[in-house]
Amino acid sequence: MAMGKAAVLDRPMGTFRVEEFALPEPAPGTVLLRQELAGCCATDAHAYLGQWKTPFPVILGHENVGVVHAIGAGGKQDFLGRELRVGDRVIARAGSCGHCYECRALRLPRTCRNRRVYYGFNRVDLAPFSGGYAEYMYLSAPEATLMFKIDIPPSIAAHHQPLSVGDQ
Repeated sequence: MAMGKAAVLDRPMGTFRVEEFALPEPAPGTVLLRQELAGCCATDAHAYLGQWKTPFPVILGHENVGVVHAIGAGGKQDFLGRELRVGDRVIARAGSCGHCYECRALRLPRTCRNRRVYYGFNRVDLAPFSGGYAEYMYLSAPEATLMFKIDIPPSIAAHHQPLSVGDQ
């Protein structure tokens, strides 16, 4: 069984520890990314300090860029409808369904009515690769369907999240 490591925060202002988890076999409509880089957002700091609605234990990190490692049956497209293939570099945002009125018609995934994961964080026991501070990230619908194929270095791509909220 293939394994991956993640930095798990046990509680607010707690301790990060590196843990190993079994890699999920991608279900239909899901993608497993091999993480290349994850930024550290103010949201991560607020979550660490206990000032943000965050379930613990948790894997933080939602400014993510990675390479598609595996794709569930039936394939997957990025947010613009381009087919994803193993080896494609993508930026990924968690928390939107990609199908509701806010996501598709308004193109405002931050206002998704079906969001179940808060800023990409989920309890480790429910979704061990839901945050970016890990070797892999499991992008399951509707928690993480906002992906864009990119062709820029990871060090630049990791800035997509702070740049995308600059007008908010």
